[in-house]
Amino acid sequence: MLKSIFPSITEEEKKLPFYMRTVGYHKHQGPTHRPQGNQDYHWIHCQKGKGVLLVEGKEYILDKNSGFFSYPNVKHDYYPIEDPWETYWLTFNGYALDPLLQQFGFGKIGIFSSINLDTINQILNSISSSYIFENYNSKLNCSILVYKFVCELRNYMNQDSKTNQNTILLEPVIEFIKTNYNHSMSLDEMSQIANITPQHLCRLFKQTYSTRPFIYLNRYRINMAKEIMHESPDLNISDIANSVGFNNTGYFCTVFKRLEGITPLEFKNLYNDQFDKYDLISSKT
Repeated sequence: MLKSIFPSITEEEKKLPFYMRTVGYHKHQGPTHRPQGNQDYHWIHCQKGKGVLLVEGKEYILDKNSGFFSYPNVKHDYYPIEDPWETYWLTFNGYALDPLLQQFGFGKIGIFSSINLDTINQILNSISSSYIFENYNSKLNCSILVYKFVCELRNYMNQDSKTNQNTILLEPVIEFIKTNYNHSMSLDEMSQIANITPQHLCRLFKQTYSTRPFIYLNRYRINMAKEIMHESPDLNISDIANSVGFNNTGYFCTVFKRLEGITPLEFKNLYNDQFDKYDLISSKT
């Protein structure tokens, strides 16, 4: 059974990117009223029974395999409607949380269904257990576990949110890119594959992959170029560029350097023992 922990957080601990505030378990969760919300990031999920969550003027049922996440200071209330309402909770904080949650696409609140209780409970139990010794190493381990917990929540968020719908809609476009990356393609062609407008396609890519369609295409082309350079070190840069859809070798080198931080030739130097003289000449042009 999960042990409830309410540790005193040291100043040293607050310097960690992620840290646990409290973790615990209620066999009989009672009514809870938080007009100011929680001071930290907050998670609660139902292990057994059923309860009602009131947040932002809406009512949600929290039953088995469902949970609630919120940012700090989000007003909410919850109460049981089927006893025993058995719940697990975690509160956490850290300077790296806000940028990470923004990158993952979390909103100020999140309602999650069909979560894997075994995985979530295992992480919470590990967080609780890490405080048995209460030394700095255990707190570093706890920081890693909080990060792991947030990453696990992201998986369920993608299943429950509009992001998953976007991913399904973009699947044929992604498959088209993977199949035809070595040929020229236009934004109109890609949008026709999904039967949407070019403008809508760009919005979906931005929402789902945080990038534009042609940047996604170029990244895929560069990844394929790296595979070719590793598997066929004798090929020159121009042939590699053409083989992944770049008609201009200079532009290929520019894109490669921008995405990888090194030139194609430098990449070959890092991962291959031999490269031909043509590459040495072409890198200087």
